[in-house]
Amino acid sequence: MGNRMKTATGWLQYFDHVGYSDHEDLNRFAAYLEIVEWNPDRDDGINDMAERELEHFIGEYDNPVEYAEQIAWEAYKYELEAMPGWISNHIDFSEVWRCELSFDCFTADSPLGNVWIWHIH
Repeated sequence: MGNRMKTATGWLQYFDHVGYSDHEDLNRFAAYLEIVEWNPDRDDGINDMAERELEHFIGEYDNPVEYAEQIAWEAYKYELEAMPGWISNHIDFSEVWRCELSFDCFTADSPLGNVWIWHIH
C-alpha cells in the first residue's frame, strides 16, 4: 500500500487537469492505473482512462463480501425478506463473491484499509 501512495503523489501532474483534486480520488485513480498497468510513456489518453475509471468504479467497501451482500439485497430484497431465517441466515456471501462476482470485478486496497471495487467490463 505504501508504494501506491508514493506512486499517487508522483502522478499529480497527470491528474490535476482531469479533476482529481481529492487525495483519496487521486489514490483510487493511481490504484486503477496500477491495475490496468498504465505506462506514462505510452499514449493511452489519460482523460479516457479517467472517464473509464469513473464509469467502472463501483465503490469502497470494508471488504468484497460486503459488496456481494449489498448487490444481492438490492436485486432480491423481497425474496430474501420472504425467506425464513433458517435459510437466509446461511447464505454465504463470501462464496457469492468468490464464485460469482470476483471474476467481473477487480479490487485494490484503499489508504483507509478498505477495498475499492471496479467492474472489469
